[in-house]
Amino acid sequence: MGSYAITCAISKLPIHGGEQVKVLLLTGCPYVSEHSNIWYPRTAPIDAFYDDYGSIENVYLGPASDLWLQGLDLDLIEKSWGRDTYDTYPVKRGMSFSDLLIVLDRDLLRVVSHYDDMPDWKFSTFLPPKEVNPFSVENVTKIIQDAGLDLYDGETGFTISSELAGEIIVIYHDRYKLRLDKLNAAQELMKDFATVIRAGTYQSDATLAVYTKPGTTSIIDHSKRDKIINARELPVKMCIIRKDVWDIAIKGKNENYAREDYTIIETPIDAYYKDAEEVYYAYKAKLEDGNLGAITSWFKIEYNTLISSLISIGSTRNRPYSVGILEHIELMTKMNPTDKQLDYFIKSIGELAFVDHMLRGVRINFEPCVNVGPQYGGWKDHLKWHNKLEYVIKKKIREEKQYE
Repeated sequence: MGSYAITCAISKLPIHGGEQVKVLLLTGCPYVSEHSNIWYPRTAPIDAFYDDYGSIENVYLGPASDLWLQGLDLDLIEKSWGRDTYDTYPVKRGMSFSDLLIVLDRDLLRVVSHYDDMPDWKFSTFLPPKEVNPFSVENVTKIIQDAGLDLYDGETGFTISSELAGEIIVIYHDRYKLRLDKLNAAQELMKDFATVIRAGTYQSDATLAVYTKPGTTSIIDHSKRDKIINARELPVKMCIIRKDVWDIAIKGKNENYAREDYTIIETPIDAYYKDAEEVYYAYKAKLEDGNLGAITSWFKIEYNTLISSLISIGSTRNRPYSVGILEHIELMTKMNPTDKQLDYFIKSIGELAFVDHMLRGVRINFEPCVNVGPQYGGWKDHLKWHNKLEYVIKKKIREEKQYE
């Protein structure tokens, strides 16, 4: 096949050979649902150039790119040569970065969706006795009530609900105020389960997510949740984004609601850099202390955000026990990068959080790179299309202003 332009994952603009790009790995969704076509960020982005043939070259090599390979050592499904040596390639732990690019190009990269089932599950200290309390909304509700904590009465209190398979969501409502103290109290009660406090729907609220622990015999209530498919194998693909699009995306500020008084706080990229740095050092301290269970202290409230994009990438966007951003942060804490290399990694995490936050506001998800459309992108056609979109958007804004 000859050379061709590919499509930028977030702008849908063409990417031509030799152009600078940002690249990250995505993991496929393990669930059958209306969201099963969503891909989840697996790694921090790195810099490279598009090679004009569907892949990348001149990659910024270092600890950040090494993490791609180290992360795969946790959950990679290894494969040998097939009958057709053109369409297959050996997939194995310890492969080089150039081999990884070949495997990605031939769409051969697969990982396990619940790598806690593997013998080298690194959170083995979480494994509890075989028999624990039943894992159900009813039982979690009973645990909270028995401890004297109030359920939601229309103004304040806890609500408990199930979302996806194997996940129970606990939220504390207090007239839209953030109450981490209440979630901390509820988390302390969930000794039989795996728990994580993460960002909620808005930037200044949070939720307690409850899961079964690896190795337990808890009864999971699947009555109102999606079924897990292909639990042992998920695709991993590259997401390629134009570097100039990425650079313009991280300019300006993201808007966050300060829910206490309904004001809007504008959060710049520097705030995400700072939070990403503090997440890294907080996680490093937890590893040194041997305390991997509590995640609450990762949250920063200084900017009226909980760096929700960053936490969401680590927990919401990567389903329970799948390898994601947080595992790569842990791996980096065990390396010996230079100050420049560590700064590059931390800023990459912050930028990913910033861009993810912004994209969710305009209903765009990270997607694998594709080759759709003309072999060489027609820039004038893109301008015409976006002018038409601008007309629709401005018209809708005018209508909303009249309504207000």
